[in-house]
Amino acid sequence: MDNNQNGQFIQPEINQMNEQFYQQPEENNEPENKKMAKKAYSKYAIFLTLYALIASIIQVVVSTLLVKAFGPEVTSESWYSFGLIILSMHVFGSLFMGLTTMHMDKANLEKHKMKFWQFICAIFMTAGLVGVGAVIGAIVQMIILAPFGASDGDTSGLINLMLDSNPFWRILTVGILAPIVEEFILRKILVDRVVKYGEWTAILSSGVLFGLLHGNFQQLFFATFIGIFFAYIYVRTGKIWYTILLHMIVNLTTSVFTMYFISLVDLETLYDIQKLDPSSQEAMDLIMQILPGFMIYMAWVCFLGFCCLVGIILFIVNRKKFFLEKRPDAVKTKPVANAWATPGIIIFFVYSVIMIVVSIVSVIV
Repeated sequence: MDNNQNGQFIQPEINQMNEQFYQQPEENNEPENKKMAKKAYSKYAIFLTLYALIASIIQVVVSTLLVKAFGPEVTSESWYSFGLIILSMHVFGSLFMGLTTMHMDKANLEKHKMKFWQFICAIFMTAGLVGVGAVIGAIVQMIILAPFGASDGDTSGLINLMLDSNPFWRILTVGILAPIVEEFILRKILVDRVVKYGEWTAILSSGVLFGLLHGNFQQLFFATFIGIFFAYIYVRTGKIWYTILLHMIVNLTTSVFTMYFISLVDLETLYDIQKLDPSSQEAMDLIMQILPGFMIYMAWVCFLGFCCLVGIILFIVNRKKFFLEKRPDAVKTKPVANAWATPGIIIFFVYSVIMIVVSIVSVIV
């Protein structure tokens, strides 16, 4: 992925395209293109909804069978939760998406290399997007929960799962398999099949669907932001392994390194301190007890904050360079209406909203 003569960041040469970049209709017939675009987006969204439903059903069925076969104590095994995720989403789910979408028309994206410094910049930009998205998600969730007397801390089930899990299964499931499967499903499969109906719409759709698929406010915003960014990189480079690597860096940072540093802090003692008079001797003794681990954790948080700040600055500096020229061979459509005003997308949106509401209600109740 090289800079062009105008020095644009992540902007390959437009004039060197070949006729195979997009597989498009022979004639640029807008009514027909509109019909094809609606069909492509709707079909993919229906498959994605079924993917989520099938994964959930498989988890319930397999979990029930395991409990009947080995007893309730099987749920405490280190492999249990992650094994269900691997089986339902990474094996059967990805196989389902691959088989159901393989016959859909798809584009052949040109391949362009990223320079090493560009990839490093992309890492920092990703950190910036994660940081901003996480803050927005926390604020939105806090606003929603506040009237019901619940707090954002009550939604820490995912964190507890990570802290209590075996590092091997956490790295395999979250750090390696999830980025590979999610990038192929939400980036390669989707973008390849809809990009010819509008690049920016394909990029935005990839990010929005990726964020909604997580089904909770904690991950919705930052997942959407990095999903859009990853889709942009994929469109500009045509190489999915770039986004897989970036996705792995994000997941390994959160599920491995951050969880390790959190584990250095005795959370129960920290909660006890909050209930005490800060000036009391008991509180001071407890503070000294957890101080070493807490300082290491805070140093890590400061490092992440620094990476986030650098990423935000890079985005501001390069804000005018992040654009996509209209491809001369792209079909003529009205992208947003064709992408989202379709039965499949509406069904997926409704499903996602239900999942988000369920996650909020489960905290309130």
